[in-house]
Amino acid sequence: MSIPPEDYYRQKLTEVKRIGLQWAERARKVATDSGALSLDKVFELILEGENLPFYLEKEIKLLRERSVLYCICRKPYDQRKMIACDQCDEWYHFDCINLVSTPKVYICPACKPQQQDLSATPSVDLDRSISVKFVEPKTPSPKHTKKLREAEPSPRQKMVSITDHNSVPILRVSSETLKPFRTGLVD
Repeated sequence: MSIPPEDYYRQKLTEVKRIGLQWAERARKVATDSGALSLDKVFELILEGENLPFYLEKEIKLLRERSVLYCICRKPYDQRKMIACDQCDEWYHFDCINLVSTPKVYICPACKPQQQDLSATPSVDLDRSISVKFVEPKTPSPKHTKKLREAEPSPRQKMVSITDHNSVPILRVSSETLKPFRTGLVD
């Protein structure tokens, strides 16, 4: 049984196949581009792939993995040598953090407490201007900000329930959790 090339459905299937193959090729190139394509364009490509009339699971998975950013350079995984912080499990490229060999324990700059010995700094004449060494800002990963949020008690956590075996529970409310009373009346 042969279907003629001018058949409408055969032409539609051929067109869909061509579009799918082109998309899959672009997806494979982007998945190995070491972060050359911007993240918003990668997400657009993923969305385009999800809207195809068929599902290219392998390529979409590669693109999703490509959209995960690591290190202080905020680039995707790119086969360069990396090390994980032993405190937060964030991954860093050796060359980005100036590591030559693998240490037994590695703590990233975002987790390492900033210890500055102020007594070691020379005194500065107040009449002269003070020059400050430029330090590139360190953006903590989402894991770091999550840890900070977990460490900071919420208003609900500030209300501590105090119970006595023979009495009714009493709530202690800190002044920080109190909100001003609003009547809703307009003056």
